[in-house]
Amino acid sequence: MTFYKEYENGMKPKYRAGVLGAPLSIQSANQIQDMGLRLNEGMRNIEVSAISPEIAEGIPEEHFNEMRRLAELTDSKVSLHAPIIDASGFTQQGWSENNRVMAEKQFDSIVSRAHNLDKDGNVPIVIHGANMFGAEFDKSIETEYKEELKKEFETLGQKMPEKMPRVMTAVDQITGQIVPLEFKKKYKLGAEEEEIWSPQKQLYSLNQTHWDQEKLKIFSQMKDLMELESRKKIIEKNMEPLALLENKDLLHKEERHELEKLNHDYNTIQGHTSTINEHITSSVHDMYNTYVRCHPNGINPEEKEVLDKIGKDINDIDKNDHEAKIKIHNLFLDKNISEEEKKRKIKELSKNLQEAMNEKTKLVGEATIRMQHAPELFIPVNEFSKENASKTFANVAFNAFKEFGEKAPIIAVENSYPNMPLSTGKDLKEAIELSRKKFAELLVNKKDIDPKKANEIAKKLIGATWDVGHINQLRKSGYSEEDIIKEAKEIAPYVKHVHLTDNFGFADTHLPPGMGNVPIKETLEILEKRGDMEGVRQIIEAGNFVQNFKESPYPYALEALGSPIYSMGGAPYWNEIQTRSSQASYMTGFGDMLPDYHFKQFYGGGWAAVPRELGGEARGGSDKGRFAEGQ
Repeated sequence: MTFYKEYENGMKPKYRAGVLGAPLSIQSANQIQDMGLRLNEGMRNIEVSAISPEIAEGIPEEHFNEMRRLAELTDSKVSLHAPIIDASGFTQQGWSENNRVMAEKQFDSIVSRAHNLDKDGNVPIVIHGANMFGAEFDKSIETEYKEELKKEFETLGQKMPEKMPRVMTAVDQITGQIVPLEFKKKYKLGAEEEEIWSPQKQLYSLNQTHWDQEKLKIFSQMKDLMELESRKKIIEKNMEPLALLENKDLLHKEERHELEKLNHDYNTIQGHTSTINEHITSSVHDMYNTYVRCHPNGINPEEKEVLDKIGKDINDIDKNDHEAKIKIHNLFLDKNISEEEKKRKIKELSKNLQEAMNEKTKLVGEATIRMQHAPELFIPVNEFSKENASKTFANVAFNAFKEFGEKAPIIAVENSYPNMPLSTGKDLKEAIELSRKKFAELLVNKKDIDPKKANEIAKKLIGATWDVGHINQLRKSGYSEEDIIKEAKEIAPYVKHVHLTDNFGFADTHLPPGMGNVPIKETLEILEKRGDMEGVRQIIEAGNFVQNFKESPYPYALEALGSPIYSMGGAPYWNEIQTRSSQASYMTGFGDMLPDYHFKQFYGGGWAAVPRELGGEARGGSDKGRFAEGQ
């Protein structure tokens, strides 16, 4: 199984084995055992794979210290892949701030322990940008409906996105509710042809509809309140003559029964009125909260001042209303005043309550009308994740800095699969910039660090892990190799860690470099050219290959990457070895001149005596090591 034809000239620059690395097993908390195996293979960079939260919690702290000692003995470096949990706070049930805080605490815990892997350096900690469905892109939509979409976004007053989603999820910023939105075409009354409804247009409609319903709910409650007030007046009018007769003790049995019924109806309506009044107050406050928190460009200061004044007046009316009701209740219990005086005072207080209620109705109506433009209550999950994940990354970096200073681990945010947030070069870049900004603000405000210095620290301790296999899965959505390379150009200046893996664009199959169609050569050249790759480790993720083919992926990776055979660099290279005769190099086996049996029995030297873990074959064994294959 060789790739010397495809990689005949190797990659330029040619990547030495010293920058390449291997992840440990994702299936066991016994990371020390697997680290020993990888070191025996000659790997110089090791990545602890604590991607399962349960496995991460099962790695004893002393094991981190032991892995550091192993790394020091073998002159190797160790990084860590943090548990795959959503940094934004999403679960399958939706979003909550509590979930985000819990994720942040879990990252704090693993980052603190990971510092033990290298107390004198900045250990790269890989954290997945997201673990929640965000959008499924489809390039065919961009090309097939380009003109229609252009007009649609112009109508919405929005800029057409670089990538069009076929399916997109939106999240309610207040409740965390998730709503799927799928590209569709539907007929409109009076139209001859179907109309395009992109997820963005549906999102706009969703926000408008929701806001209209909120306003309608308040207006409906106010209508109910006015109807109750009208019924109260009718009851009061019917009660008045009966009350006069009662004062003169002239009521007969039927009239007394009627008065009691009217009193009961009046009190029932009064209770309903009070309940609806509370609902109206609650609804208008909820509307205001949504209006302020979810306004796309921030609420106008003058508008906010007017609404705040209305809100204060409504609160004052509610406060006076509550106090008046207490007074009425106490008057009913008061036995020190006459019934006539009691009724007079109650009537006066009730009149004041009615006037206040009318004033409140006007204020609520004015506030509702002023909050006319629908806020963006529902926004794309991708946008929501940037804001909330960046908060988590900034806080985790700050907590690590408080504990370890500038020797704190590096938060290296990994691009997720293309259907998840923070997966594209642009989105990941924006999330990292936002994380650095928030981290720097924490350093300035809580540690009194100079802003310039704070920005330098933030740039040092927060960056990206670029997974070339993840981004390649844009291919199944119709994107080309050129599109995928453009993503690397976008993120290159932020990269602090690399995951090298291959696939064919439809699944994260974790093949060794050179076995799929990931543009690894072009990507690495861009990262070298546009970023700072000094000391950046490149972890070869090929666990699926090992599981299926039961052999090491690293010789193939070294061949595909054009790595030099010797650590000092220069020829010969791994990709060139396969083109030479078997006698030209000991790396290709014993050859005809030195038969396996003869060489092993009579001379006992060469690779025959080297342990299989290091590439040779164990004494007495029948299996050949990888350096003796083909003989």
